[in-house]
Amino acid sequence: MNEQALKYLGYMTQTITPEMEAMMEECTKEVEKYAEFKAVYETFTLAHRPLSIPAIDLNLDYPALNGLLENCSQCILIACTLGAGLERRIRYYGKFDQARMIVMDAIGSAYVEAQCDAFEKNLNLNQRTYRFCPGYEQTPLSINRKIAKVLEIHKKIGVELSESDLMIPQKSMIGIIGIGDSNHKKTCRNCILKENCDFKRRNTRCYKID
Repeated sequence: MNEQALKYLGYMTQTITPEMEAMMEECTKEVEKYAEFKAVYETFTLAHRPLSIPAIDLNLDYPALNGLLENCSQCILIACTLGAGLERRIRYYGKFDQARMIVMDAIGSAYVEAQCDAFEKNLNLNQRTYRFCPGYEQTPLSINRKIAKVLEIHKKIGVELSESDLMIPQKSMIGIIGIGDSNHKKTCRNCILKENCDFKRRNTRCYKID
């Protein structure tokens, strides 16, 4: 988890100072203390050409999702969060310790991904795609609103959407997972940031490479 957090902080091959190591250890303990992981998911049957989930009238006919789900008959819609308590703690440090706030924010981002990965693993799906989050690879963030309504994320896990379809608390995510195909790996090919990506300039990725 801390390796991913360091990427978010801009560290690649640099030597981590003892002071930074100590702060990351302290912040990790605080993230684990204040985070309250919750998740909700449902499984749906897919229709192809055009790609959609007929049961909830959700259009998924976008290039990245067509490629991801082309060999899948079903998908999982999933939402998860670390809760409002962690977000309040991060904002608390923002009042007087910007460095600690930034480190905690990065660790929180890595932690929600790790917790969601673990949750997915416990679903025991032998054949599945990676988790795709709306807003990436030229897929509109507005998909979040329909998924949020279907999964009842406000009622079940305490997450709301802003007017611009961003999740509140921030350490939350909505994802789409294809069932029946494990051949697809994450790539940078269709990412909207591929021409102006800090990670690419540092010869790395924002995601784990299996």
